[in-house]
Amino acid sequence: MPTNKKIVRPAQRYSLSMAHKFALLCLVLCAQLTFASAAHAQRVALLIGNSSYQSAPLTNPPNDVRVMETALKRVGFKVQKVLNANQNQLKRAVRDFGEAAYGAEVALLYYSGHGTQTGGENYLLPDGAVINKESDYEVEAVAANALLRQIVGARPKAAIVVLDACRDNPYASATKSTTKGLARMEAPTGTMIAFATSPGTTAGDEGYYAKALAEQLTIPGQELIQVFRNTGNQVRKLSNGKQEPRISEVSINDEVYLAGQRQVATIRPDPGAQQGSLIVPTQSALLTISAGQTVKDCVDCPEMVVIPAGSFEMGGNGSYADEQPAHWVNIKSFVLGKTEVTQGQWKAVMDSHPSIFSSCGDDCPVENVSWNDAQRLCAQAQPAYREKLPLAQRS
Repeated sequence: MPTNKKIVRPAQRYSLSMAHKFALLCLVLCAQLTFASAAHAQRVALLIGNSSYQSAPLTNPPNDVRVMETALKRVGFKVQKVLNANQNQLKRAVRDFGEAAYGAEVALLYYSGHGTQTGGENYLLPDGAVINKESDYEVEAVAANALLRQIVGARPKAAIVVLDACRDNPYASATKSTTKGLARMEAPTGTMIAFATSPGTTAGDEGYYAKALAEQLTIPGQELIQVFRNTGNQVRKLSNGKQEPRISEVSINDEVYLAGQRQVATIRPDPGAQQGSLIVPTQSALLTISAGQTVKDCVDCPEMVVIPAGSFEMGGNGSYADEQPAHWVNIKSFVLGKTEVTQGQWKAVMDSHPSIFSSCGDDCPVENVSWNDAQRLCAQAQPAYREKLPLAQRS
């Protein structure tokens, strides 16, 4: 089997001290074996699109829901969608979503359709609503605050409510209402409320907001507030300044990255590393390294490559039940050994190796390794040297 001098040192160089330097590589091996199951904690979304109104039907809500569904699934959300729902269907969907959102990492509700305000309360208009006077909204529509209470009651770590419902009120002439758009809402702790346009104004049915938001929430490295700020900027350009999205309230204390953080890894140098090390300008410095660069923990340590954060689709919807359903998984940035674990490196930790081609020498990759073998390597290497490892690899 081929040798690779980039990572290997002669056999006499492997010692107990080399073992603790090599522990970084062992932990990365553990990460390789387990990261496929390290999907996001639960992320759930409810998407509602109402368009088939008898009075003033809309065109874009079903399209809005589709583009949002694609984007949210890409960043790891389990999505429930409802189209052209009547009042009972809308209320039940919100109730079911409240149960699904219990304890979730992120719960997002998106509504596209007609909405209005009366008496300072916002209402979402279901299909089939009969509105002849303002007091009918309480009976025929769904109060936005009732929807909000369902989500907040589930106590997700972060709740996001997006109301793309600022079209002209189709019942304005019947109710003789002069108010436009939706009113501001107060966000309970842990919640953000976003509107497709500013309070008291209306927007068209072009679908600008959904398209912009779907694009922005899949861009890695953007914190939640930045996602919505950039969405607003994009909508203003698309609408030539006619539509002004707003974030009404934000009371989420933690940072939320819907598409993962920026594609870098932060490494703390080994205090024992020499000044000639590739990554140690000073012993106390922190160095941020771009994805794709190679680094070392010390002069004699294996060369590592910074792998960027990203997403991939896991599983499938085919005939094998244990592969279903297909879902998106997000992985944080991590470092990975540039070449294979060698027989010499394995022996430095385990005192022997399982390779069949043992005559090849310490420079050759270790082989004939089972899952259990790799787990034992990680278990033996990690405890004694945990505090000596770079910060990025501590779990």
